[in-house]
Amino acid sequence: MTNVAALPKQVDIDAYCGDDLSMTIAVTNADGTPANLVGATILAQARQTPQSTAVAGTFTSSVSGNVITLALSHTITVGMTLLQYVWDCQVTYSSGQVQTVAGGALRMALEVSH
Repeated sequence: MTNVAALPKQVDIDAYCGDDLSMTIAVTNADGTPANLVGATILAQARQTPQSTAVAGTFTSSVSGNVITLALSHTITVGMTLLQYVWDCQVTYSSGQVQTVAGGALRMALEVSH
């Protein structure tokens, strides 16, 4: 589990093409208390570069308390063959405030067994 403070946490991911990918992020306030994610929406995507218009993959998300679970299914990762992507996760709170809580590199290793 990764703890995230007020600024986005740099989280680099190493994954395998064709495999399911799942991770959790615990979101905390600047004072270390659990963030209130009730009513929040989550958007997490991977792209070739931050400026790319094409989305390589959109993570599914679920929230429990202050913990976000993100997942990319093998049906998405099998097509991610460029080896290097970037990703981030944004929370839009019920107040309308938007906060990027984590992001970084997403490095893919090519699968051998199909």
